[in-house]
Amino acid sequence: MSWINSVTSGAGNFFQHDVIPDLDKLRDTVADGAASAWKQTAPVLEKAWDKASPVLETVVDKTAPVLGAARDDVRDGLVSTWNHVPGNEKAEKAVADLTDRLPFNNAAKASLQALFGAKEITLDKDATDGIQNDPDFLAKEKQINADVVNAAKADPRYGKTEFDISLSDLYKSQNKYPESGGRVPLGLGGESGQSSKWDQARHFYDLDDPNVEKTWQVAANEQTWLLRHCQLDGTAHVAKDGTITIDYKVSDKLDLSPHGKVDDAYDVVSKGLGTVWHGVLGAEAPDVTGTFTRTVPT
Repeated sequence: MSWINSVTSGAGNFFQHDVIPDLDKLRDTVADGAASAWKQTAPVLEKAWDKASPVLETVVDKTAPVLGAARDDVRDGLVSTWNHVPGNEKAEKAVADLTDRLPFNNAAKASLQALFGAKEITLDKDATDGIQNDPDFLAKEKQINADVVNAAKADPRYGKTEFDISLSDLYKSQNKYPESGGRVPLGLGGESGQSSKWDQARHFYDLDDPNVEKTWQVAANEQTWLLRHCQLDGTAHVAKDGTITIDYKVSDKLDLSPHGKVDDAYDVVSKGLGTVWHGVLGAEAPDVTGTFTRTVPT
């Protein structure tokens, strides 16, 4: 058996000292070449996009009335036909149960509903579980719990009878979050890199850059695409024994239109993609809501 050991040992040394280093060099060469090519083409693509997006927007604006009417007729016909198919609700539930196991399934389902003309989208438990595990929600929840407990104990009904506290009314009385009517703003999906978004786009491959790495982490989070910037409201139920539960409601609008910000990477991209999404494909900008209940720790 010694000859077998010699062969396997020799093969192992060959791969370790000859093949693997050569593959590493090849990988590095390809990566460096791709990075170099991107550095040269990114500014050109950026300028081309700046010129192309207004043209695309104009074309869509002029053709949307005609194409949109035909598209909507086809879409509405398909939806109406499907709604009259026996057992369609069971089929939809079976598909939903299957897709719940897939990554980004909630964002995909919301997008499909928007394409088929939904005006309102209610998130299921799978989606709201993701919200409850988001770092920004958890951080805001700590402050909400403290504010609710203080308000409850200051209420003369505390310990005598049950009562409710509206979160938005509470914060309006404290002049908090006036721009959202007392609703708590959330930024789900994590915090992206702080450097210029265009610089990050040009160097998207450079994961050694902490800003690029953070932005990739945000992009890989489903909450970013489902409810990136949303608002949180709710009602706290205070029991006679002091137990407090809060029924939360998260709300947003699935709208890819530009925000009107100057030199904003999102607006630059959405001028074209948002126009295609809403103008060409006819996707609605539905209201998205999700509800869940949490108990305030005692």
